[in-house]
Parts: sequence; C-alpha cells; structure tokens
Amino acid sequence: MHKKALTVAIAGALAAPLAAQAVDFTISGHVNRALFVTDSDRGTEAAVANNGGSSTRVRANGSTELMDGNTVGIQLEYEEKGSSVNLRHANVQLGGPFGKVTLGQGSEAGDGSAYSDTTGVFGIGHGAGTGAGFSLGKYFGSLDAGGRVNMVRYDSPNLGPVGAAVSVANEDRLSGRLKLSSEFSGTSFGAQLATLQMPKDESILGASFGATMASGLTISGAWAKGKEMPTDPSYFQVELGYKFGNTGVAASWYNSEDFVTTGSEGTAIGIGARHTLPKAGAELYAAAQNYDVKETSGAKSKDETVFVVGTRVKF
Repeated sequence: MHKKALTVAIAGALAAPLAAQAVDFTISGHVNRALFVTDSDRGTEAAVANNGGSSTRVRANGSTELMDGNTVGIQLEYEEKGSSVNLRHANVQLGGPFGKVTLGQGSEAGDGSAYSDTTGVFGIGHGAGTGAGFSLGKYFGSLDAGGRVNMVRYDSPNLGPVGAAVSVANEDRLSGRLKLSSEFSGTSFGAQLATLQMPKDESILGASFGATMASGLTISGAWAKGKEMPTDPSYFQVELGYKFGNTGVAASWYNSEDFVTTGSEGTAIGIGARHTLPKAGAELYAAAQNYDVKETSGAKSKDETVFVVGTRVKF
C-alpha cells in the first residue's frame, strides 16, 4: 500500500509539565468513487457516487512514547456520508505491555466482527456497495456486533494467535470479541466471535472467518443472529475467491431472514474483481450483484441487480 504521511507536531499546551511534549501524527485516508447501475422493475438508473461500502474518508493517527514502554495516542477520522461529513473516530488511547485502553468515540469491541473477508472484493453483507437506485437494502445487513460510539474499550495483549477485547458504551451497550489469526503451511487463517448487548434485551451474536491458501484460493464466511430488534434477524454468507498477483476475483452467496418482518427473506448472489496498483496507492474494482427478497413467507419476490465499477485511491 502506498501512503504519503504528513507528520505534524502538536505542541503540548495543556499544562506546564507537558509544555515540552508533543504528539507526532500522520494524515491518511482514501477517496472512493464508483458508477452504480441499478436495474429493477422501475427501470434502469445510473449514478456516480461515494461508495458507502468503504466510504471516502480522512484520518489522523498519532502517538508518543511515555515511560516504561507505554504510549499515548490519538485517533481522529471523518467520512463522507450521503451529502454530509460524519465523525467516525475521536478518541485517546493508552497502550503498553498490559494491552490498550481507548476512551472516546471509536469502534466497540465487536465492530468489524462480520468482516473476515480475505479477498477484499466483497464486504460481508454489503457486496461492493450499492447506488441510490437500490431500494432493497433493509433486507440485507451484516448484524455487526458493534458500532462507532462513545465508549471505554480494553484490548488485551495477544496470547499467541488469540486476542480479546471488551467495551462499555453509552446507553448501556456492552460488546466483546475473541479473535484468532494464524498461518501454517502457506495458509493464513483468521476468525472472530463477537457479541453485543443493548438496552431492551436487544442483542447480537456473530462470527466470521477467512482463509487464504498458498495456491491463492480463498474462502470466507459469516453468520450472525439478532434478538428483540424487534424481530430476531439472522444471516449467513459464504464467499469463494482466488488471488493472483495484484488481482483478486470472488463469488459470493448471502441469505437473510426476518430483517424487516418475521418471515421476510433476502438472497444475494454476486461476482466481482479487484486489481491493485501499489505504486499509485490505488485499486480498481467491478462487481455484479443480484438481490432477491420476499416481504413475507410465500410472498411474491422482488429483485434488483446492481452493477458497480469504481476506484479507491489512498493517500
């Protein structure tokens, strides 16, 4: 990945004892734009837009060393969301041999637990992004066991291939995650198990995995189930892919139940490809995805097809 880092020193002026201290940080992010063509019973609609599957964003990450191998860091990130700019992260981190503590707005422990995809072609439950003409999105979700909220989070040191995290957030949100990453005989493997407990007995339990073989063959999948949301939604997705050089291709199948009402069902099938240009810090991608839904059990189905061609350029 190509990244140009802009290093800036923030003079510490909060208190006299910190007057000589500074935090060095880097500015990075990406711009992600795509052409979306949606075909449905309303006709064909085309639009160029921000790809919400990995939205255009800018971030600042920084840290400075304290005594005894401990560090203090900052994270600040904004993203384009629709026609506005939203805050994703604004937190302070304290790290060391004990692990890491994060305070402020950021990812709950289970955030991202639905994404162990190894090709980068699809995000679990979201395909390669959808355009403004797509109207069936409420039937397709990832049920990620966490979001970006104001919280206190603790990440443990890795114990071999295993890591753990737990967070407590505003509005009585409690999230936890176990993560496994390993490599053997040329195969890399990752898996996550996470849970999110919310007010009114709402909860999510989910897991995902991804493996890349030495041959370039990849397989990944995810499953999650919600409770009292107010229905009990669930989904399962599996993806097969192949990576060769700077190119990855994949085919994905997704099925959801009870996302909108009890008995509603969604099925998505897609194929896609991504090619990276490391020296330019860019990637080109294309995908075709068909979405089919039934509003209630036995009801007549609705379907829409989305074609996506886009590029993401990192800085």
